Amino acid sequence: MSSMYTVNGKVVNAFSEWMPPRGDQEGRRVHRVQIMGEVPTRDGEGSRYDLDTLTVPDSETYRSLIGKSIRLPVGLFSPAKGQVIKFVPKGTAPEVLER
Repeated sequence: MSSMYTVNGKVVNAFSEWMPPRGDQEGRRVHRVQIMGEVPTRDGEGSRYDLDTLTVPDSETYRSLIGKSIRLPVGLFSPAKGQVIKFVPKGTAPEVLER
């Protein structure tokens, strides 16, 4: 699967957490990976580090990648004004980068 957007960075954490019921939704287990990436500043003269927390189909896949640099396709959606949710589409796999 190809994606218009990708995230590159170092895997720093992979975990799952219980999300309690909300509205008419049942409670469920959600899997996440945290990736630290370098982002260029607007003026192009430097960079900063950003931590992205992404929803993934299974956090176990990413536990063995902690400390490694990877590239991931991401999907984006905005459920409310000013809020952007990033997720890894089902059926995609991380690409380990050699550095």
